[in-house]
Amino acid sequence: LMVCAGAYFAAKRSLFHLSEGIIEKERTLKFFAGTVEGPFLSPPTIPNGPVKNLITKIRWQDGSEGSVYIYGGGHFHPEDDATNYEVLARYCSDESIAIVKCNVDKGTVILSSVHLEFDEIPEGVISQFTDANTEVNTALRESKGFRHECLTQIFNKLKINEKLITSTVTDYA
Repeated sequence: LMVCAGAYFAAKRSLFHLSEGIIEKERTLKFFAGTVEGPFLSPPTIPNGPVKNLITKIRWQDGSEGSVYIYGGGHFHPEDDATNYEVLARYCSDESIAIVKCNVDKGTVILSSVHLEFDEIPEGVISQFTDANTEVNTALRESKGFRHECLTQIFNKLKINEKLITSTVTDYA
């Protein structure tokens, strides 16, 4: 399971847009046959910045939707002939790919551009943004069950031991 920056490193190619230009890299892992391009949303960089750019909604493959934390995560562009992946989630705003499952040799890798693991952002992490913790945490709490179910499905796809899933999801909840 590779999240956020891990998704960039696990793709064949990554593009990261900065105000100064684009960082473009050919990657060595190549678990995902394509490009991860980001950031999907521009993170706020100044106090009182656009808090909305810390959360976004995704749609899981079963059609359920919920809010997730994002900070610099990208979206996936598969190569035309790529066949080793399954789309698990898309961004609601434009249907671009947010989370993929990749078959690699005899194993499975899940790449996520968003953070499903956060129920709330710990105090101080985004405190430089006025009222950000309250607004972001409210949206995350409202989608806690959604993210919990997504994580459970990811663990199942990775064939992680049921006892470990139960204890991890219980700790998460």
